[in-house]
Amino acid sequence: MPTHITARLAWHNDGWNGAVCKAPEENTYCVGWKSFPGDVIARERDLAIEQCHAGCLGNALEGYIPPCSYSYNAFGLESAAAASNPPDFFSGVLNVGSGRFRRPRYAFGPMRPCMPRR
Repeated sequence: MPTHITARLAWHNDGWNGAVCKAPEENTYCVGWKSFPGDVIARERDLAIEQCHAGCLGNALEGYIPPCSYSYNAFGLESAAAASNPPDFFSGVLNVGSGRFRRPRYAFGPMRPCMPRR
């Protein structure tokens, strides 16, 4: 019996190859309402940094992880870093304001559009 899976990915101009888009300023689809999570990407992306590192592989970036990190390496050939800021409603549970919270970081393996189950 066949098994099918669907993964919602933020739009990527270069085929989800594990790199920052070659022209991030032209990629208006990733921040749109049809993209997932377009609102997070719109709020958290730093266009100036992405323009400086356009086309760079995610594992070569230092100090910046694109907010599209959960999908930009779906068809990449190398591991790439991913990180996420939790939604505001988590702040009470995670003690974000206490200084004890650290932004979760992950390493996505090549050709992986989602996190493995632990």
